[in-house]
Amino acid sequence: EVGSGKTLTMLGAGFKLKELGMVHKPLYVVPSSLTAQFGQEIMKFFPTKKVYVTTKKDFVRARRKQFVSRIITGDYDAIVIGDSQFEKIPM
Repeated sequence: EVGSGKTLTMLGAGFKLKELGMVHKPLYVVPSSLTAQFGQEIMKFFPTKKVYVTTKKDFVRARRKQFVSRIITGDYDAIVIGDSQFEKIPM
């Protein structure tokens, strides 16, 4: 259902968990086609938060390690990644 506040609720909960020290960097895995839109929603409701929204360029084979290093060492309040990109991160 569109417009019922699910995204805003999820974001608020993630930021509260970070504030309480229960998480370090909330990672939101969204459908790849909605990555940019989701990032825009975060900035609309939480303009002071430092958010990293991935792009296709982050997952070019030569840049994957750099991307993973960036999210590990960066001081982000949230990270948004597409589902197809998430599958490419080795665990």
